[in-house]
Parts: sequence; structure tokens; C-alpha cells
Amino acid sequence: MLDVMRTKGIFPNLLTYNTLISGLLLLRRLDEAIELFNNMKCLGVEPTAYTYVLFIDYYGKYGDPGKTLDTYVKMNSKGNCAKYSSL
Repeated sequence: MLDVMRTKGIFPNLLTYNTLISGLLLLRRLDEAIELFNNMKCLGVEPTAYTYVLFIDYYGKYGDPGKTLDTYVKMNSKGNCAKYSSL
């Protein structure tokens, strides 16, 4: 989808990436969501607290407390406010 957008001169923004990451996580396609997240950052699109919360929610739902905490710490180190209800 992103390739099609780029060929038409449409470049994804944060909302586009967050929507795609959210969809991938809903489908439990974590590896693809992480790859998209990393590509987003490489292209200069900075994640927000919401982006991190998508992953925190996923890790919390699917039982990986270590990754939940790691993601929470990364989010706070970037100066983002935490969403405690996700934890």
C-alpha cells in the first residue's frame, strides 16, 4: 500500500503509519508492525505517545510484560506522557 502511495506522489504521514501499525497489531502481525515502525523512523516520521501505546497495548494483551515495560520506558525517555491505563 505504501509503495502505491509513493508512486502516486503521496507520502505517508504519522496518521497513515499509526493506522497501518494499529491494523497490523489487530491482526497480530507484530513483526510487520515493528518493521513499519522502524521504517517510519528512518524516513524521519517521529512516533508519538500514541504510536508507542499501540505497542504497549499489544504487549499487554498478549502477555509480554517485559516488552510492555521496555516500550513504556522508551516512550518516556522520548518525553512522551504515559498512558497508565494501558499498563
